Amino acid sequence: MGRKPLPINCCIDCKIYALENIEDYYIVTDDLWKEFGCGKGLLCWDCFQKRMDRKFKKSDFIECNANKQNPLIQNLKE
Repeated sequence: MGRKPLPINCCIDCKIYALENIEDYYIVTDDLWKEFGCGKGLLCWDCFQKRMDRKFKKSDFIECNANKQNPLIQNLKE
């Protein structure tokens, strides 16, 4: 029997455990986070797009290891 995920590691909007899937590891630009983010909380990939009311594009992300490892970001077109 596994441990229950801590609320701090769950998406603020949909409550899924956001650290389980590599696709939910991403870092957007500061401006985008200030406009649509949730402070120190987490948002899964799908919920962040819902908040923006659009799909992600490559320029939404900063250059960092987490983003280089996320296959969804690597497959994005501008």
